[in-house]
Amino acid sequence: RYAVLYSGASNYRHVNDLEFLWRTLVDEYGFAPADIQVLNYDGAVKWSGAPAVAAATWPGDSTAYRMKVTGPGTRAAFEATLGSLATKLKAPDALLIHVNNHGGHDGTSSYICAHSGPDYTAPDFTARLATLPAYRDLMVVMEQCHSGGFNDLVVEKSTAEKTTFAAAATEHRSSIGGAHFDPFARDWIAAMARNDAYGGALGSSPDTSGEGKV
Repeated sequence: RYAVLYSGASNYRHVNDLEFLWRTLVDEYGFAPADIQVLNYDGAVKWSGAPAVAAATWPGDSTAYRMKVTGPGTRAAFEATLGSLATKLKAPDALLIHVNNHGGHDGTSSYICAHSGPDYTAPDFTARLATLPAYRDLMVVMEQCHSGGFNDLVVEKSTAEKTTFAAAATEHRSSIGGAHFDPFARDWIAAMARNDAYGGALGSSPDTSGEGKV
């Protein structure tokens, strides 16, 4: 099982979303940290704007950030990461891609913002997905504005046997931000974690069938 967590033009809340997902994958699902690539901002646990990075802790439990950032939130870093994964993915494997931070629409396509360099349009992003070998499961979760514009192309270009896509907004709409977390990302991750970002119980169970699965 592999994961790629991406945030380019990061603010505080975007980095907190990534940390919540990183902790959920490692602590709840047993992912090896080495199999989670975190591409954030300029290649470190940093963001633009308040609060000051040096004084910040993860708001979920007020501890230091645990995730290991492996590269910057740029198109080049994302493509290099997928290039490396292409040499590793095998038929039984699963890949989770979580895209956070800001996005937009250029009148033709939705795109993901980058820390530096060109933004990443849906056609270019999914063309890179199409270069991966055959594997079992792809799950793509996107928080950015206009993220729904990636939906059809992700499904079309995926080389996985099974593909799941979730977005915070439709193609021509904005997603909602918050002070400490983005509500869509926070709630999606909380369902997978089976507790909220602060360790509290959920208001309802995401396991609606009682089969032990979200």
